[in-house]
Amino acid sequence: MVSTLATGDDDYIAVNQALEVSVADFNSTLSHYGHGVGFKTFESVESSLFPMLKLTMSGIRRDVDRLLVSQSLQTPTTSAPPERFLVPYDENPHFVGRKQLLKDLREKLLEVVPQKYNHRVALYGLGGVGKTQTALAYVYAHKSDYDAIYWITGANQASLLSGYQDIAKRAGLVKWTAELSPSDVAKNVLSWLRGQENWLLVIDNVDDISAVDGYLPDRAARKHTLITTRNTNYYEIPAEGMEIGVLDPNDAERLLLIRSKYSSKAEPEKVQAEAAEIVYSHQEKYDGSGYPRGLRGEQIPLGARIFSVADTLDAITSDRVYRPAQSFQAARKEIEVWSGRQFDPAIVKVFLEMPDKIWEDLRKDINGPDRKSPTKM
Repeated sequence: MVSTLATGDDDYIAVNQALEVSVADFNSTLSHYGHGVGFKTFESVESSLFPMLKLTMSGIRRDVDRLLVSQSLQTPTTSAPPERFLVPYDENPHFVGRKQLLKDLREKLLEVVPQKYNHRVALYGLGGVGKTQTALAYVYAHKSDYDAIYWITGANQASLLSGYQDIAKRAGLVKWTAELSPSDVAKNVLSWLRGQENWLLVIDNVDDISAVDGYLPDRAARKHTLITTRNTNYYEIPAEGMEIGVLDPNDAERLLLIRSKYSSKAEPEKVQAEAAEIVYSHQEKYDGSGYPRGLRGEQIPLGARIFSVADTLDAITSDRVYRPAQSFQAARKEIEVWSGRQFDPAIVKVFLEMPDKIWEDLRKDINGPDRKSPTKM
C-alpha cells in the first residue's frame, strides 16, 4: 500500500481511514478469539499483543506521514518555475583584487584529494576583512558554471533553518509547510540536494560552528559548499580552509579611490600617495594600541584618523547578514565612548557637532535609492 501512495490530501485521508478500518477489524477478530480460548488466555494475549499492535500501527502511521511529507518535498507544487539563483545581494561593482585567491578557491572546490574534506571550503579571517565579499565575487564569477546557487546565513541555528525554509519554498519543494518543523524542512532540503547535481550552497557568517552541526549537505563532485567564518577552527566544521587576509596596499589604494570617488587622473601622485598612507595607517589607534606601526596621536596621518571614524560610522549604520543597520544615534554614542582610545578626540568633537541629515544624505548617495548590497568591503 505504501509504495502506491500519491501526495495529495485525499490520499492522506484515505490512508488514515484504511489504517483505522484495519485496526477495528483486528480488534474484532482478537475479541472473538478471546471468547473462544478463555478469559485467562485472552488476558495474556491482550497484555502482550495490544502494546505491540499499538506500537506497530503508530509506527506505520508515522512512516506514512514521513513518506507523504518527503514526496511533497520531492515534487514541485506550483506551476511557476523553481528559483535557481537565491542570492540576496547584487554583484559588488567595487570589488577589487583577489584574482589569484578566486582562482585558487575554484580549484579547491573542484579538486579531489584523499583524506580531505573535498568540495567544501571555509573562507576564514578577521571580521570586515572581506570574506562575504569574496564569496559574493566567486558566486557572480561562476554563476554560469552552476545549475543552481543558494545563499543562506549561518549566524545562528535559527537563521540557518530559516534559510533552508526559504530554499524549500522558493525552489518549489514544500507543500505542507504547516506539517513540518524547521529542522524537518532543513533535513528534507538536504535530502533533496543529495539527489540534485551541479549546485553551490553558500553559508555565510558561520562564527559559531555548532550552528551547522547536522545541517551540512553531503560532499560530492558538482555539489559544492562555501562557508564564511571568523573561526579559525574550520576543520571542526568540517571543511577545508582558505584564509582571507587584508588587501595588498595597491588593491586597498584602488578601493579607497573608488569609494571616495577620487579621480586618479587629477594630481595622481599626490592623491595616490595620500590614499596609500591612509590604507597603511587605518588600523592605528589614537592611544598607540593599533598596528602595524603602533603610532600614537598625531603620529597617525590625519586622513587615517578621519577614515577611522568614518569607517566605524559606516560599519555601525550598515546592514549586516547577522544584524540590521543601527541608528546614527547609536553610532554617535559608540564613537564617543572610544574617543581618546581608538579615535582622535578633536575629530570626534567635530563629528558629534555635525547633524544626522548630513550622514543620511551621504548614505543615500553611496547606496542609491534601491540598492541591495552589503556595504562593508
